[in-house]
Amino acid sequence: MLGTAAAITAAAFVLTVGPADAKAASSFQIPCFPYGTPNYAYGQYIGGWGYHVAEDVCHNDGIPVFAAADGVVKYSARTPDSYRWGNLIIIQHSWKSSSILSLYGHLNNDRRVGAGATVKKGQRIGTVGPRGSVNGNWDPHTHFGIRQATYKAGTGSYDHTIHGYEPSCCAGWVASGKYVNDRRSNYDYVGAAISGNRSMNSNGESVMTFKLWNTGRQTWLKGGSTPVRLGGNRPQDRGSGFSDGGTAEGWLTRNRIELLDDTPSGQLAQFRATFKSSGNPGTYPECFAPVVENLGWMRDLGLCATMTIKPPDWRGQHYGTYVTEPDSGPTDLDSTASPSGLLPGDRRSVKILVRNVGELQWNAGGANPVRLATRRPTDRTSAFRTIGAGDIDASENWPDKNRASAIDGRYDPGTDSVVADATITTGEIAVFSFVTTTPDKVGNIREYFSPVVEGKKHMSDTGSSVLFNILDRGYHYSYVSKSADPATITPGVTEQDVTVRLKNTGREAWPVDGNLRLGTDRARDHKSAFITTTGPDPWIARNRPSAVDSVVGAPGDTTVDPGQVAEFDFTITIPDSLGAGNYRLYVRPVMDGVGWLPEDYGINFPVPVAVARNLQFMKTVYSGNQQSFARNSTMTARVAIKNTGRLTWSASGTNPVRLATTHPQNRSSAFRTLTGGDPWLNANRASTIDGTVTDLSGNMTVNGADTMIEPGQIALFSVPLTAAPAPGTYREYFSLVQDGAAWFPDPGYNMLLKVVAP
Repeated sequence: MLGTAAAITAAAFVLTVGPADAKAASSFQIPCFPYGTPNYAYGQYIGGWGYHVAEDVCHNDGIPVFAAADGVVKYSARTPDSYRWGNLIIIQHSWKSSSILSLYGHLNNDRRVGAGATVKKGQRIGTVGPRGSVNGNWDPHTHFGIRQATYKAGTGSYDHTIHGYEPSCCAGWVASGKYVNDRRSNYDYVGAAISGNRSMNSNGESVMTFKLWNTGRQTWLKGGSTPVRLGGNRPQDRGSGFSDGGTAEGWLTRNRIELLDDTPSGQLAQFRATFKSSGNPGTYPECFAPVVENLGWMRDLGLCATMTIKPPDWRGQHYGTYVTEPDSGPTDLDSTASPSGLLPGDRRSVKILVRNVGELQWNAGGANPVRLATRRPTDRTSAFRTIGAGDIDASENWPDKNRASAIDGRYDPGTDSVVADATITTGEIAVFSFVTTTPDKVGNIREYFSPVVEGKKHMSDTGSSVLFNILDRGYHYSYVSKSADPATITPGVTEQDVTVRLKNTGREAWPVDGNLRLGTDRARDHKSAFITTTGPDPWIARNRPSAVDSVVGAPGDTTVDPGQVAEFDFTITIPDSLGAGNYRLYVRPVMDGVGWLPEDYGINFPVPVAVARNLQFMKTVYSGNQQSFARNSTMTARVAIKNTGRLTWSASGTNPVRLATTHPQNRSSAFRTLTGGDPWLNANRASTIDGTVTDLSGNMTVNGADTMIEPGQIALFSVPLTAAPAPGTYREYFSLVQDGAAWFPDPGYNMLLKVVAP
C-alpha cells in the first residue's frame, strides 16, 4: 500500500481503459508527461549547430522523468557547463539482441539513479530542470534521444561520441517513434500528490485533495455520460466511512469523489472532498482509483491515504477576551476598561472565553473540574494573581497562584451575555472570570492562560492571553483638551494665547506654578522660535512654555491632585525673522528634576505664519532715455512698488522702509547722487517713501503728503541717477529693506542703464 505522494509517483503506467494502441516496439515508453510537441524535432537542421538527433519535449520545470525501458544506467551526473547538458542520464538497453541507448538531458539536480544502477521501465529517474546551469542554460525541457549503439565509455564516464547535434544525420541516432509508441490510450494517469490532514479528532474533519496527471489522450470530464471520478477501491466500489454517508462536501455517493474541473490530456486533475470522522478511534486505510463511469476503472496505483481518528479528548479554542472594571462582577460584559496605562496595584476584571471543541464535557465541579490555568510555562505562578481580596466578588479571587478561575458560566453569542451553567458541552463557550492585580513592574507584560482538567490533563495552548501595559508609580497624565488652533499670525505683529488642559492620572500631586511644566517636544527640549518674553503669560524659557497655571474647577488649589485637571496658559509670538509657512509647536509635560512623563498624546498647535513683508514692482518712469544716458548727466527714475504683505510701511520712525541696492545687498552704487534737491540717503540707500501712487497711468499721479503705505497701496520712490561710470551697459539692482528689522524678498528688480559719451 502506498501512503505518500512520493510513493504515488514512483512509476508511469500503461493504459487499462480504451483500445490497445501499442504495436511493435511497445516495450519502450514516453519518458515524461505531458510530452508535448517537440520544439526541436529529430533530424531538424539548426543553423550553427547541425542536425538535432533527438526530441526536445516535456517543457515544464519539475515534470517527473521516467526510464523508457528496462536497462542499466551508464552515466548519471551533472556535466561541466561547457557540455551544455546540465544533469544528464544515459541508460543502456538490450532489445532483440541489439544494444540501444536512451538519453535524458537537461534534468534537475534530483537524479534518483546513479551509474551502474539497474532500472525498470517506468521507474522515476529525475525531473525536468529549471533554466540555469543546472540544465545547461536552456529553457526547461528534456532532450530525449535513442541511439542504436553500445555505450563506448566505462560506467560513470562520459562517452564523448555522444552529441545532441551531428554534422550529418544522424550517427546512429534514430527517431524515437521506432521504439516508442507515443500514441497513448484513451485513459491513463500518473499519481502526483495526496494532501490534507490525515489525523483528526473523533468529531473532526479534513479536506483531502488527490492530484493525478491525465496521461491519456482523452479529456477527463466532470459531467456527461462518461464522467471521470475517484472511486472507492480495495475492493472496488468500497464505501468510505469518512463520506458522512455520501453527503460530505465533494462526495457524490459513499464511494465516489467528484472531479473539480474538466482536465485535458497532459494536465493535472484534482479530486477534493471533506473527510468527516466516523467517531470511532483507530487507523483506516482509504484507497481510491479513477473510474470512467459507464466505461471502466483505470489501473489501481495504490492511491491510499491512511486516516487516523484520535480518541475522544478535552480540547479548547480561544473565543474572546473582555477586560472590565474590577467591580463589574463575573457576568458583566458591558463595562469595558483597558489593560493599558496601569499603575502598580491597579485591578482589572478579565473574562476569557474558550469554546469546547473536544468530545468530552467540561464541568465546573466534581472530581475533575475544568479551570483556567497559567501557561507559557504551564502552571506558572502569576504575578497578576488576586487571592483573598475581600472587597471583590469571592468568585473573582484566584483559586490558586496558577489557577485564575473556575467556570463562571456559559457565553451565549445570540444575546451577547453570560448564562449560568456548570457544564459546557461540545461547541459551547465557557466563561472564566477573575480579577488581576498589577504587580510592581514596568513595561508590557503578556499573561497566557489555557484550560486544565484537574487530575487529567492540560488542554493544548489556546492562545488566550492579556497584554498589560504597566507604568511606574510616579507622574502620569492623559490629554483633556486645548484651545482653538491659532489663526494666521503675522511676524512682529500678532500674538496668540493658547491653553492646554491635562489630567493627573498618576499617584503624585503636581504643584501649581512649580516644576511640572510643558516642555517643547519633537525634538525634545528644542529652543522654540515662538517664545514670548513679555505680557501676562511669558515663557519660562525657550524650551518651557508654561508651568501649571491653575486647577480646573478649583482655582485656589496649590496642587493638582491625582484625578484633577491642570490648565497651562502661554502665548505664541512669531519672530520678525521667521519666513511665511505652516509651522507646528509640539508640547509635552515634564517634571523638571525628575523626567518626562511617559505618555505621548502628540499635543501640538499648528502655527500658520503669514508673509509679513512682500512687494511687487509695478512701474518705473524715467525723466530721460536710460538707453542713452550721457556720461556725467543726471535723470530721475520714479519707481512704483505695491505693498503685498501684511505690514504698514513707514517713511520714517524706528524702522523706515527704503529702496536699497542688492546683488549684493548694501552694494555702493556707481549711479548714486549725493547732492542736489533729492539726494540718496547714502551710497546704498536710493530713496525713502516719497508718497502714495493713486494712478499708475502716464507719468503716475502721486499723493506726496502720504508717507504711510498700507497693505494693498502703492508707494513711490524717487531715485536721482548720475551717469558716473565709463561708457557701457549696466544693471542696477534694488529691493526694499525695513531698516533695523529685515530685508524684503528679493524680486530681482533692476534698471538697465546704458552710459554713452557726452
